[in-house]
Amino acid sequence: MKVSRKNRKFTQVLAYLAILGLSLFVMLFVVSSTWIGYTIKNMCLTAEDAYGGDCVEALSTQLRDESLDFGTRNSTTWALGEIGDQRALPVLENLFTGRVPARESWENELSQYELQKAIRLIKSGFNLTHWAWRFSLEMGDASLDSPIQETVIICNPQDVYQSLAKTISETEGLVLTENLTQAIAYRPKYILWVAAPQNIDEATLWSTGDILKSMDYYPAIGFISGGTIEAAERLWQNGRMIRNGESFLGSDVEIDQGVLTPIIVDLNQPAANPIPLTQDNLVKTLQKSNYFYWVRHVSATRWMWNTTSKNHGEDTNLTAVEIPALNALVVETPSCGSFQPWKEDSIALGFINQGAAAYIGHVHTAVVSNSFIMRHGFYVPGMSAWEEFPLGIMAQVRNRTEARISASTPLYFMLGNPRAYLSADQPYTITADEIKNDTRRIHGTTDFHGYLAVKVADGARYNFTRVTGLTAAGESDFFFNNDLQTLNLGGDKYLIFFQDGENFEIILQQKTPWYWPIWDGLVDALDYNWVTMNTVYSPFSLVFAAVLIFLLAVKTRRKNQSGKTLKDYRACFAAGVLLAIVHVAYVLLRSGRYTVSADAVGYTLVQLLLGFAGTASAAAAGLVLAHDARKTIGRLIGLTIAILPQVLLAAFKTFSVIVTDLMFLTRNSVRQPLWNFNVIWLALAALLVDVLLVAAADRLTRFIQPKG
Repeated sequence: MKVSRKNRKFTQVLAYLAILGLSLFVMLFVVSSTWIGYTIKNMCLTAEDAYGGDCVEALSTQLRDESLDFGTRNSTTWALGEIGDQRALPVLENLFTGRVPARESWENELSQYELQKAIRLIKSGFNLTHWAWRFSLEMGDASLDSPIQETVIICNPQDVYQSLAKTISETEGLVLTENLTQAIAYRPKYILWVAAPQNIDEATLWSTGDILKSMDYYPAIGFISGGTIEAAERLWQNGRMIRNGESFLGSDVEIDQGVLTPIIVDLNQPAANPIPLTQDNLVKTLQKSNYFYWVRHVSATRWMWNTTSKNHGEDTNLTAVEIPALNALVVETPSCGSFQPWKEDSIALGFINQGAAAYIGHVHTAVVSNSFIMRHGFYVPGMSAWEEFPLGIMAQVRNRTEARISASTPLYFMLGNPRAYLSADQPYTITADEIKNDTRRIHGTTDFHGYLAVKVADGARYNFTRVTGLTAAGESDFFFNNDLQTLNLGGDKYLIFFQDGENFEIILQQKTPWYWPIWDGLVDALDYNWVTMNTVYSPFSLVFAAVLIFLLAVKTRRKNQSGKTLKDYRACFAAGVLLAIVHVAYVLLRSGRYTVSADAVGYTLVQLLLGFAGTASAAAAGLVLAHDARKTIGRLIGLTIAILPQVLLAAFKTFSVIVTDLMFLTRNSVRQPLWNFNVIWLALAALLVDVLLVAAADRLTRFIQPKG
């Protein structure tokens, strides 16, 4: 008894000491975190007074100031690492030699150890002390700021194309900067990034995308480069020669768009008979085109224009050496990863070397599927680019879209002058522009049909946009909207929306309605999973019907001791039918009205019947198993089978994203994930709705027909 009391008392003492130790640790952590924040905030204020700009820009300039003592610069390095802003990386990496001495003098040299630590801290994105002070720093919103310089140039002083950068700077009277951090301190709308192809490498592009996403600031960036410095200079000059004229779309087989054979479509008359896509026709069309939109398979070195061919190979690829001499052509391709100019035989650089005025594409495919690329049939963005809404800004609208809905890092870039446009004339006329309280109403007319590019001056302060009769979008929406995308830049708002008539009305509100994020996210999730994903609206649904028949045969066979008949499961059948009615009714209600996908979805009567049978069979089979289950695990298995189509879809999306990200984290030269988890949340949100519906159906069946 005495031993037991002693043990209990000893345990209590240990518990008190553990609580005391934990309390002291938390207190010290809070105090040290607060002290770090206080110190950094004071350093920011001092640097901002001395150099201007926000905290990161001022500290980055201070770090580069060689007139300061090393102690101050080393403290600045520490502060930038603690802040963790991606904009500091170009400055830190430029000063880091790659070698850390065994001993360093804090006051007599620039600490390589501190630089290495800061770089690692920023790249990891993890800092425990951030919670206490990070949001107290005034970083501002770069997208709302008016430009200090509308256009700036970036060129590394050691780049072999530095002389071209100086020529452009002197000719146009533009500021020449050394890196992106310096450039965006001017809050430009346009950046001309002059560099030799080998310096437009993967690490540079990923870092650029990370900085843009972290700031939610997307100035139009155009890389001025070429196989030779003469080709790069021609690319800069070709930006003035682009004009609206012959425009085409090239596509391999696209089942989701109803394209069953490789074709070339005249975008000026998309209803006309398409041109068969062959090597000769592709080359001839490129030669006469002013704008060419390529939607299918690509790699760093080739376009693959007939992947469904039995003889797919070299004869069905377009390589850099096969590109003909071109006009001032704009090439845009949102497919996969063709924007890799640092690689030998780069297809993107091949177009530029042959005279193209712009090439716009992905470093790697930043979208989980083509469903998240704006498109209505053969209508694509880009055709309405005009002087104040040029191609570079249109590319950044897509970049920001992908950063929100699918991409871990936005990787859509442009070779060419970002100020280039197809039409000098504004493609619409504003007839009224009224502001009342927090709402702005804009009325306009246009004879343009397709994706219309509209610039709203001083519109960036509005967070919610509605195009009457079409759709609406908030600046922080979770998922993709195929009919409307926005970008805030330089205090203005840039809109791309699908226009199918003469008149339009744009309504801008400063605040997003409180219900919108949840409501829009839920509708998008159901639209994507129930309407656009052909999970059960195919012969695959017969598998679920076969499972139900087999299950009933087992449950009602004569030798079964339970003595069950079909009549005993009528409530389960009724619930399965009711759930199928809900699914099919939603499909009929939302077909042609969804905005979460670019896929052209339309179901025949046979497909609807298959979908109804598949949904009803899966739900009924699962409810039968759940109804007869003796243990909780058996009931859970039954309910899982009831929602199996959505479970399989969610599992497939999760598997695809995770495996792809793991491949990039382990095998790519830049060890970062490619995709974010939004498409997984999209599937899981619909799965949650199915779970709730099936749980309600299960409860109802047990109430109507209690287990015997």
